[in-house]
Amino acid sequence: PTNEAFTALVSDPAIPSRDWMSLPKLGELLRYHLHAGAMTRAQLEEVTALSTLEGPEIHVRLTLEGLQLNDGVSFESEEIVADNGVIHVLSKVLVRPLVTSTKRYVSNSDLQISDGSGFGFESDSLFIDNSDLIHDLRVFVEVEHPDVSQLYLYLTHDTTNTTIELVTAPDSHGRDINFEFADGAEQDALDDVARVEGPAYPGLSYRPKTPLENWLGESLFGTWTLTVYDTRPDAEPGQEDEPSRLVRWGLDASSAEQGPAPALVIDKRRIGDRIFARGFSETAQVLARRVAGLTGEMEVRGNAGTVLAETRTLAPEYSFGSLIFDMPPDAELGSQLAQVSVKVGEVSRVVRFETTTVEPDASGIQLLAHMPLPRLGADGAAGNDIWGWTDPVSGAEIALVGTSTGTSFVDVSIPESPVLLGVLPTATYVSDWRDIKVYQDHAYIVSEAEDHGLQVFDLRQLRGIEGPQSFAESAHSDAFGNAHNIAINETTGFAYVVGSNYPGCHGGLLMFDISTPLDPQVVGCFSGGVPAGQVAGPDFPNEVYVHDVQCVSYIGPDPDHQGEEICLSSDETTLGIENVSDKGNPQQVARVSYAGVGYTHQGWLTDDHQYFILNDEFDEWDSEINTRTYVWDVRDLDAPILVGSIDNPRDAIGHNAYIKGNVAYQANYTSGLRLMDISEIASSTGAEMAYYDTYPDDDLMHGASTRCMAHHPEGSTGSNCGVASFQGAWSNYPFFASGTIVVSDIDRGLFVLRAN
Repeated sequence: PTNEAFTALVSDPAIPSRDWMSLPKLGELLRYHLHAGAMTRAQLEEVTALSTLEGPEIHVRLTLEGLQLNDGVSFESEEIVADNGVIHVLSKVLVRPLVTSTKRYVSNSDLQISDGSGFGFESDSLFIDNSDLIHDLRVFVEVEHPDVSQLYLYLTHDTTNTTIELVTAPDSHGRDINFEFADGAEQDALDDVARVEGPAYPGLSYRPKTPLENWLGESLFGTWTLTVYDTRPDAEPGQEDEPSRLVRWGLDASSAEQGPAPALVIDKRRIGDRIFARGFSETAQVLARRVAGLTGEMEVRGNAGTVLAETRTLAPEYSFGSLIFDMPPDAELGSQLAQVSVKVGEVSRVVRFETTTVEPDASGIQLLAHMPLPRLGADGAAGNDIWGWTDPVSGAEIALVGTSTGTSFVDVSIPESPVLLGVLPTATYVSDWRDIKVYQDHAYIVSEAEDHGLQVFDLRQLRGIEGPQSFAESAHSDAFGNAHNIAINETTGFAYVVGSNYPGCHGGLLMFDISTPLDPQVVGCFSGGVPAGQVAGPDFPNEVYVHDVQCVSYIGPDPDHQGEEICLSSDETTLGIENVSDKGNPQQVARVSYAGVGYTHQGWLTDDHQYFILNDEFDEWDSEINTRTYVWDVRDLDAPILVGSIDNPRDAIGHNAYIKGNVAYQANYTSGLRLMDISEIASSTGAEMAYYDTYPDDDLMHGASTRCMAHHPEGSTGSNCGVASFQGAWSNYPFFASGTIVVSDIDRGLFVLRAN
C-alpha cells in the first residue's frame, strides 16, 4: 500500500471508487484511516493513541520532527477542514500493526481489602501464558470503598519487575468506582486518563502516575499483580466497620510476536505545568523510558520561551534527569508554552507544558543566589533541614544543606557565587527528614531513614576543596536507628537526639557526650516525668515523644535555675521544660499545653532567655488563621505562661524559626523566609520587617494574591493569601557573621539571601 499503488488505483477504470470499501483488504486499510470524530492537529498532539473504524489503535507521538503516527508517518501539509470533519494529509499510508491477539484477562476474586477499622491491603494476581509482545494495554479496576481518596493502587509485572502506580490517593470522595486506565484513545485529550463510572468523577485525579506506554514491546507472559492499599486510619462517623472491596480487575491487551516500533515514552505527569520565578534556577524532572527494544544514549533538551535549559546526556542505563532553566531577572512575565524533548538515535519524543513566569514576592530581602537540587548533587531529591559552619581558620562560611538523599556542603563565602564542595550520602536509605547541627568543626546528622544512626563528619575536610566530591562519614554511632531531629548545646558539648527509636527512650531526649567529637557516647535518656510539687497524672506522662528541642546553659532571670542546662522541647501537643544538668537524673521542670493546639513543632528562646516563640505545624492547616507564632513568658521556668501570639499576614504553615537579637527569622513553608521585629515581644507585639517568598506557586492558587497585604481590606483574615500546605521553605540559618542568610526549600533547594 504505497502512494504509487493508490495513484494506479485512482486511474484504474475497472475499480470505481464506490467499490473500494467493499474490497476486503483495501476496505480494512481505508477504515484504518478513518476516525469517528473531527480532531484538529492541535488536538491530536494531546493524545497518545487514536481509535479507528478498523483494527488496532494508531500510536500518536509528538517528536522533534513533528507529529508522527505509528512508525514514522508524518503530516505533509496543513489540515483540511471539510463539512463533515477534518482531513490530514500524511507522508505515507498507515499500515495496521501486526497485532495477532486482542484479549481481555479478568479476575473476579472479590477480595475484602479492609473491614473499615483501619489500614488494610490486598493483592490479586493473573497469570498470562501468552508470550507475545505488547502493542496496547488497558487496565480496569472495580472497587467498593466509602472514601476513594484513601486508596492506593499498583500494578506489577513480576517477570520484568515493572511497576505502575495507577492511582495514589485521588482527590475524590465516593464509593463503588470503576477505573479504566489506558494511553489516550480519546478517553480524554490527555495522556493516561481513566474513565470513571459511579458517584464520583474527579477528572484528572485518577490519572496513573506513570504511563502504561512503559509496557510497549514487553512480553505479556507472566504474573500480573494488582495491589490495593486502604489507608483509612480510622473509620469516619457512619462508616464504622464498612468494608472496602476489590470486586474485579483485569487487562485488555493487544499483542503480537513482533513488537511495535522502538519508541520513547516521557512521564508527562512528572513535568506538569509549572510556575517559574524571575531569578530562580527552575527545574523540570524528566523521566523518559526507552521501549520496544530502543537502546542507547539519551539527549534531553528543553526551553521555556526564549530560555534554553542546559542540555543533559543520559547514559544508556539511565532514564531520569532534571533540566535546569536559569530564569533571568528580567524574564518576560506571564504564561507561555514550554517543551521538553528526548532523543535516542533517530527516535525522539516531545512533551509540551505550560509555564507561568512570576516576580517572586519580596520586600527588604535580596536574592543573592539560588542553587536548585540538581546543582546540590541531589537530582530528583527533596530539600529539608539546613545549618551553617564558619571555618575558624579561613573564615569560610559553609551551608550544610539536608536533602532526602544526603547532606550537601556549599561554600557561600562569596554569596553571589556559591560553590558545591561535595555531598555526604545518606547512611542507609532515602528519607524526607534529615537534621544537622555542628559542634567543634564537626557536623552531626540524623535522619528518619531506617537504621541511619548518627553520622559524624569532620568539616575540616572541606578546606582546600576545589570541586564537588563524594564524602564518607568520619565516625558513626548506631546507638539508635532512625531519629527526627538533633540539637546541640555548644557550651557544654552535649547533643540531644529526639524522636529516635532508641530502646526505652520513647522518642524523648537521647543524650550524647560529644566532647570527643569523633566518639559520641550515650549518657542518658529522658522522656517525661512529674515536676517538683506536682501530682502525677495524665498531664505529666513518662513517655513523651519529642519532635524538636533547644538546649541552653541558662542565663535567664529565674534564680532557681541559674547556670543549669535547660531544654525547651516541642512535644507534639505540649511545651516541655527539662533540667538536664545531671544526665543520669534529668528532671521535668514544667509541661504545659494551650488552646487550639495542633502539632507543637519547634521553637526558640530570645537571647536573654526570657521569652520563647513556638510554631504549631497544624494550627494553620484547614483553618481561618494565617501563620501564627505563640509567645511564651518563661521568666519563671517552673510556670511558663502563654502571653499571646503574633500573626503573619500570609496564609502558610509555620515551620522553623530562630532568633538573632530582636529579629525572628521564620521559614514558613509556602510563604518563604519572614523576618519579624520582636523588640516588643514582652507585649506579644511583632511586626514583619522583611520577607522573601521562595515558593511563589501557591500565590496563583485559589484566588491567592502575590501581594496579599495590599489586596485585603482592614479586618480581613487574608486566609487566601497563599495556601497553607507542606511545600516550600523548610528552614533557615541566620547566624553567619557576614549577614548572609541561607534558606532550604523542599522543592527548590538552596537560597542565599541578605536582608537590606
